[in-house]
Amino acid sequence: ESNAGHTGFVPPLCVQGEIEEVILEGVLLKCDAECDFVRDDRNVNGLKSHRLSMRQHISLADSKVCELDETKSTSDAQEVRFVHFPPGTIIALKAHLFPRACDAVRLLRTELSLSVPDADDGGGG
Repeated sequence: ESNAGHTGFVPPLCVQGEIEEVILEGVLLKCDAECDFVRDDRNVNGLKSHRLSMRQHISLADSKVCELDETKSTSDAQEVRFVHFPPGTIIALKAHLFPRACDAVRLLRTELSLSVPDADDGGGG
């Protein structure tokens, strides 16, 4: 299903792990009132015809801009579909690796630490 009506089209995001939460989501909203922009010579100012709707630390199920696509998610990855992502929208997701991937990273770190010379021995192999 395309999201072109709200976004132009933002492709789905494949996350190699499990999404814990939406840290931050913000959407720029146009207000009903039309206001002309008047530049302030002393301060940075913006359009009064727009406001920011921002939410923090919410579940992915409560997000207004994206949703988990259960049909595309697997045991190794989750796919996030952007359903309402107009220009000016931001999102930050918090995710962690699945246990199998954590084990692989731990093993890789151990192997790398064994093959890297200590700084104390001068680094000459």
